[in-house]
Amino acid sequence: MLPLDALHERVVRNYAPPTILVDADDTVLHVSMRASHLLRFPAGAPSNKLMALARPELRAELRAAMARAAETGLTVEAPRVQLVINGRTRTVTMTVRPAIDEVPKGLLLVVFDEA
Repeated sequence: MLPLDALHERVVRNYAPPTILVDADDTVLHVSMRASHLLRFPAGAPSNKLMALARPELRAELRAAMARAAETGLTVEAPRVQLVINGRTRTVTMTVRPAIDEVPKGLLLVVFDEA
């Protein structure tokens, strides 16, 4: 049997919503396992900037929510966006949460809720 902390981490990894951690310069620092389908890797030189990697349908609302969260220090929920994932239309709500108590400053956690 797994120790409880390891079990908890595994359950969170499997059931928590997809998330991406970015810094103040839009650099992706970490992507949760379940977030990869929300990203696209464009042709050409690789990028680690979220706005270059995010699916085009998400970019405008995501950019606005990230700017507002960085400006205000408050959690911001972007308007819902519809996109097609694996042939199915899905509605995605993005919530941007400033990681206020973390170092370095300016970190944002982007949480994707899919319906």
